[in-house]
Amino acid sequence: MGIMLTQKFHDWMKNVREKSVGDESSSFWGDEYIYAKEFMGRLVALERQLHGSGDPDEIVTNALKAGCDFYQAEWCGVLDIDMELGVLMPYWYYSSMENDPTSDLFREVEFLESLPGWVDALQKGRAVIVPDVGEVKNIASGEYETYKKLEMQSLIGAPYRKRATGFVVVKNPARHKVRAEFLQMLSYVVVAEVNERKLLESARVIVPPEQLLNPNDVLVKLFGELEIFTSRGMMREADLKSPKGCRLLVYLLLNQNRRMPSRELAAVIWPEEETDHVMQNIRSLLYRLRQTLEPLMEEHLIETTLTGYCLNTRLNIMTDCKQFDEYHAAAEKVSGTTSKIELLKKAAVLYRGSLFASASSEQWLIPYETQYHIRWIKVMDQLLEMLDQTNNHAELYQYSVTALGIEPARMDFWYWSIHALTVNGSQELARRELESARIILDEQDYMVLKNRLDCK
Repeated sequence: MGIMLTQKFHDWMKNVREKSVGDESSSFWGDEYIYAKEFMGRLVALERQLHGSGDPDEIVTNALKAGCDFYQAEWCGVLDIDMELGVLMPYWYYSSMENDPTSDLFREVEFLESLPGWVDALQKGRAVIVPDVGEVKNIASGEYETYKKLEMQSLIGAPYRKRATGFVVVKNPARHKVRAEFLQMLSYVVVAEVNERKLLESARVIVPPEQLLNPNDVLVKLFGELEIFTSRGMMREADLKSPKGCRLLVYLLLNQNRRMPSRELAAVIWPEEETDHVMQNIRSLLYRLRQTLEPLMEEHLIETTLTGYCLNTRLNIMTDCKQFDEYHAAAEKVSGTTSKIELLKKAAVLYRGSLFASASSEQWLIPYETQYHIRWIKVMDQLLEMLDQTNNHAELYQYSVTALGIEPARMDFWYWSIHALTVNGSQELARRELESARIILDEQDYMVLKNRLDCK
């Protein structure tokens, strides 16, 4: 933790120095220096306190206490977000108040419909800073009511989005009310420990999909994070604890009908090393992978052949990539509008982001990654246009926003989301969406978008 946070701090300090160069009015050597000195002191103290600790509860509790102390806040906590369900809930928190009201103020969950600014901030990776909640009363009444219910006069929230999703928040800070940097540092600590705890929890309650009833059925999700499902349960990429083993498996899944020579696999897994030297390591890598996957299936997922390796043909192995291809191909052939829309929806839902995201942009994966991304854009373009043609603007907005979460720089997705809001009479939300597009899109695309909306 120490190395990571110290590097983040130095990166921030470098940015501050660069901004202060040539600015005669800069207060870097005044208030900024005092702020930075305290910042570093708190950070070093926290690192010393947590040195050698492996307990997620101890680490997060002390990190949240440090946040309370630094901001002189009433409360510092982790608000976990489930974007799919649209809910937010306290996951971990520390209170400096003698009689902590958290359990009374928070419902079991808060709904994101009343916090659109938080959703926007999470998607863009920026902090939520509200030095006075009264300032948002007239522009975001839902947020204002939520803040009042939670007895918040001011707040700062730093987003995290690495497997787990949410915010680290301080409530009613007495100082540094517009400075989110320390909280952003704490978010790097928190997200690692939240993921650790969730991994332990999920290992105890993992339930396989209902459709996997046959012991020979295997479903592998390759879009986004690698996940493997069988009738016995599921494992995520982190559970496999072998980045090279995951690459071996994914490469075979993307070439499901081929028997793979050892040299070709070695070139993918160890591209920087001599092929003859690393081929012998494949067998030990495969052994460890089989041991890890053993709780999920009786049969081995990968088999050896006289010429190399292949997937076990006795297993019914399905990937989300293959399902995507099947839905896409079927949509291309069908003529009925309703049937085509349903097939395109099924394809769209499967795409959760870049193919095998942890290896994104690695040379061997780029052709597959590019191919599926182009197909997904084609699916989304067709689907969004057909939803508009059939006047299904609620789903048009839903699917366009989901698409923007994956490809925020695509002007067409912004057009459909804003158009859907406009048609449904949500003029203020449409205006805010257009402002968000202006920030993200380059100037030329933004002007094209604006002209297109004006002409509609």
